[in-house]
Amino acid sequence: MKNFILSLIALILNLSLIFAQTVDNKKCGSDIVHKWRLEHEVGYAESYEKLKNYVADFVAKHPNGYSPKSIITIPVVFHVVLSPTEHSSFLDLRCIENIGTLNTDYSGTNTHSMSDFPASLKANCDIQFCLATIDTSGAATSGIERRDYIGPDWATGDNGVKQTATGGFDAWDPTKYLNIWVCNLEYGMLGYATYPTVLDNFYGLVIDYTATGTTGALPPYDLGGTASHEIGHCLYLSHIWGDSPGCTNDDGFSDTPIQDIASYGAPTGVIFDDCQTTSPGIMYMNFMDYSDDIAYANFTPDQKL
Repeated sequence: MKNFILSLIALILNLSLIFAQTVDNKKCGSDIVHKWRLEHEVGYAESYEKLKNYVADFVAKHPNGYSPKSIITIPVVFHVVLSPTEHSSFLDLRCIENIGTLNTDYSGTNTHSMSDFPASLKANCDIQFCLATIDTSGAATSGIERRDYIGPDWATGDNGVKQTATGGFDAWDPTKYLNIWVCNLEYGMLGYATYPTVLDNFYGLVIDYTATGTTGALPPYDLGGTASHEIGHCLYLSHIWGDSPGCTNDDGFSDTPIQDIASYGAPTGVIFDDCQTTSPGIMYMNFMDYSDDIAYANFTPDQKL
């Protein structure tokens, strides 16, 4: 048992070092976590490949789009794990605000510019979010739970924040709730999420408290865009450039232009790159890019699927 624990500690330290070396200039750590799981987690690669093939087949069978018979409502629980000082400045209002921006972004009613892209590429995803009102025991809840935490900032992919025993909060049933952990992430990371390969107790998203909600959030990530981006990963959306540079990589959707690398800042107008040399250019306003919140505008119809 002692050797096992020592090996586990060494693995965690090594994982943290890998993350520290690769998060530079990143907003999102989902691809880092995904790559690590592909290489180290038994069965993950097979599960991901099955999911990938299923989505590709579904998109191919619905070339004209797909709409469910009714809007899907997803109950959300925020697990807030912060120091007492951080708690004092992080009001419940921040979580409530983020629910509002999620509903705007996923309903296609975000008013930000699409540049030269047609309005038809701003999809209503037929998803709405609400704070959970009933907890796992059937009792009334605000959908927000808090816990004081005194310790180092959380590393990308550190599941400690997702476990009560290690200072965080256990997930609520991931088949009934969307779990969002709010904490202080290290190295300036804004968030990370897990793909829906298995709806286990680590499924959900983690976002830095400074990029949650609007009131008191830090610009340029103060319009709720981080949660919209990370939930995209929870719903099996890749980064728009396909998670690796170059014009031979893709995110798997035909209505998002192939893009070389991530976009940063707040682009406006038509932007070209090595892959897109004519108008309308790259889709930097897509929620699965890295643009600032003010530039985010859309999910496409294929991404909606």
